Amino acid sequence: MTRVAAKGKAYAVDLQRGMLEILRGKATDVENLQSVEVGGEVMTVGRNSCDFAFFANVWHEFEQRNKVIEEAMRILKYTGRSAILDWRPDVERIFGPSFASPREHFAG
Repeated sequence: MTRVAAKGKAYAVDLQRGMLEILRGKATDVENLQSVEVGGEVMTVGRNSCDFAFFANVWHEFEQRNKVIEEAMRILKYTGRSAILDWRPDVERIFGPSFASPREHFAG
């Protein structure tokens, strides 16, 4: 992470404060990391402010994925890129989310 975020600013965005706290505990050497807790699909990151948006193991949780893409487009610079890394339902795993719908995932 240090090499990737060596210049500029890196945002860690999550719905869960606990996940941001875990990241801050692990990324103590990254001075330019800003944690952003969000309450839904809309981020409090400025328009055209990011070079890269990376969604890691969260895509399955979004009910309104089109809004997430719109928000990514809003925060990305014109030349920005994005990537989605998520769990696969066809691969056996030791841990990870159930593959219920996002609504069922948070209902419990």
